[in-house]
Amino acid sequence: MVIIKMDNFAFLLVTYRNDFLYAKRLIETYYKYNIDNLPLYIVLPSADEDEFNKLLNNSDKKISILAQEEICPYLVTKSIGDIPPGYINQEILKLSFWETKLCNNYFCLDSDGMFIREFYVSDFMYDAEIPYTVLFEDNDLKADPLYYKIYWKQREESLRKIQQTLGISDKRLLTCHGFQVFSSKVLEHLKCNFMKKHNYSYKDLLAIAPYEFSWYNFYLQKEKVIPIHFCDQIFKYFHMEHQHLLTWIQGVTLDDLARSYVGIVIQSNFSRKKRLLAYDDVGSYISILPPKRILFLIKLSSLSYFRYFRKGVKFLIKKIMKR
Repeated sequence: MVIIKMDNFAFLLVTYRNDFLYAKRLIETYYKYNIDNLPLYIVLPSADEDEFNKLLNNSDKKISILAQEEICPYLVTKSIGDIPPGYINQEILKLSFWETKLCNNYFCLDSDGMFIREFYVSDFMYDAEIPYTVLFEDNDLKADPLYYKIYWKQREESLRKIQQTLGISDKRLLTCHGFQVFSSKVLEHLKCNFMKKHNYSYKDLLAIAPYEFSWYNFYLQKEKVIPIHFCDQIFKYFHMEHQHLLTWIQGVTLDDLARSYVGIVIQSNFSRKKRLLAYDDVGSYISILPPKRILFLIKLSSLSYFRYFRKGVKFLIKKIMKR
């Protein structure tokens, strides 16, 4: 009998071939900054295994590639509402990965993330047993006019549905968008004590609200399965184009971000269209700037008060003039 040692902590990346370039960037930064040699499990369709094996060193035992069909019996083949099965399945895989018994705690990565500094298990675990819980209210996003118009109302409605389903009465929406540490103890408790009681499958949960991290976070807040040692974002999330562009214009570098975050996420919903793979690759954003904003940037570049980010503004102006 082969005995497989369970990791106390590991990373989980659910991906597929269309995200290969993003995953390649993520894995390169994982190799570069992984000081504690923390393991990584990559879960993907079996048809994509050969493609991703190219990224690995044959002697490397820190990364394991697993076929999603072999480890998860809950995958769906039909959309839930307007959400395609591929998106639902990556959520199911994250919620159910604890059932593989490969690790006690796992930090969920997405392909569009990247590490920006050296990291240690202490960045993700409060102590040897208890992971950090990423919780915040997103008031900055609620105040963002564009995000509020496009995303906030629908997201808030869905998160309230999760609260209602779990029997939570709390005006706060303490949760996260991803890049969270999942505790197997919490997820096992969710399945054995809530899902079974109500005859819910993972698919049923996501049909109510397709936010896997909020199912975890809200359930933990209600049941206190493990102590909650909350922390702010571990990865800095750029949800929309203008958030990334404005941060860069202000002169914020990766070194600056690394003082607060282990990594960054430049959301693939927009960065894929721009073929954007690097934090400093902002030239492709010029097309989103209306004429009034362009004139505003030109004015800013001439004011000494804004000289701390004049370099960024001048770079954009040069790109604009080439259009």
